[in-house]
Amino acid sequence: MSDPKPSDDRPITFLEWIGLSDEPDLGRARWVGIGVGIFLALVFAGAVIVAIIVMIGTARDVMGGAGTGPNLGAGALIAALLGAPFLIWSTVLKHQTLRYQKEGHLTDRISAAVEQLGAEKTVKRDSNEHTEPNIEVRIGGILSLERIAQDSTNYDKGRDHVRVMEILCAYVRHNAQRGKDDSRTEAPPPRLDIQKALDVIKRRGKVGRDIEAQQRFRLDLRETDLRGYDLSRGDFVGAVFWRSNLAGVTFAETDLTATRLDACVLDRV
Repeated sequence: MSDPKPSDDRPITFLEWIGLSDEPDLGRARWVGIGVGIFLALVFAGAVIVAIIVMIGTARDVMGGAGTGPNLGAGALIAALLGAPFLIWSTVLKHQTLRYQKEGHLTDRISAAVEQLGAEKTVKRDSNEHTEPNIEVRIGGILSLERIAQDSTNYDKGRDHVRVMEILCAYVRHNAQRGKDDSRTEAPPPRLDIQKALDVIKRRGKVGRDIEAQQRFRLDLRETDLRGYDLSRGDFVGAVFWRSNLAGVTFAETDLTATRLDACVLDRV
């Protein structure tokens, strides 16, 4: 007997453990589904016809005094047959409602994490007040997004993994924009929140990278100033670094054959 654990090493659900799937692919063998639907319709129609016949016969016997009374056993069976389609439909509706609630909860989690990415705080120096990024809160939002991506790849077939990677790439592009002539200026000190976003991108697993390949998604880090940031031990194959300043940045243990490095600054000037 083969191991029920999927080849991508993600945790399996109870339904997968017992040989089923929580989201089966019903697109295959569509004619089987049509046949099942026709069969259920015929069963329901037959139950209705039998119910009518039994009710007419029972009423005739009772009114004519020929019978001993209504056949309760037959009545219970008919009630069960008539109620089965409605019970199945109610179960489907409850399942759909639970799924929508789950998707709404996940959307709320993403919205809350994105709000944290824009957190700022007021700092007072020399009797002057100014705002600056709240690094601690932003890092919390980045780690929340990482957890969402992990949950998505483990339990939801990666539906939101690419969305999280898009948000993180946009965050890096917005907060580490390349200047007009930054190749001749001193590199700004690395920000902890930007490095944390890059760390989350670096440590995404093979399952996440496979999902990106299936959806033809590429990490978009174009026109960024990444001097001083650590991109080692990360998989950036296929990433777009167009017009980015990567002077002094190392991509250790990474194959960049398919990586967009067009117009990048790779060596210190």
